[in-house]
Amino acid sequence: MDKRLFEKKYFLWRSFTFSGYISRGQFWSEIAMRIIGFFCATIILCIVVSVAIPADTERVVALVNILLPILGLIWLIPIIALTRRRLRDGGYSAKSYLWLLIPGIGLIAFIARLCSGTAKRKPEEVWFEYD
Repeated sequence: MDKRLFEKKYFLWRSFTFSGYISRGQFWSEIAMRIIGFFCATIILCIVVSVAIPADTERVVALVNILLPILGLIWLIPIIALTRRRLRDGGYSAKSYLWLLIPGIGLIAFIARLCSGTAKRKPEEVWFEYD
């Protein structure tokens, strides 16, 4: 396996990093790409499973019901990391995730925090930039 994939300028390292900052544009473009990628991966998974087991519909549904949550968890970790970096860039702590526990209004408040601008920082705080 290529060790360069885990260097900080490469995709795999960036995706699972909770430290640093990310701007609004970078955040929303990454989220959009991850959502599109998840739907494409879901469609490909369903096609591959249905081709592998063509005659038995119940087995196809059972296998997809097992593999889809695993795929969702794999996709969820980078989204949580992106969200954490966006909250830090907006000047909010990780306690902002608690807004999601309040039905309805909590989701709106959480998304509003994700849409907020970049917080002003002291000059000695360094941005966590990717080359």
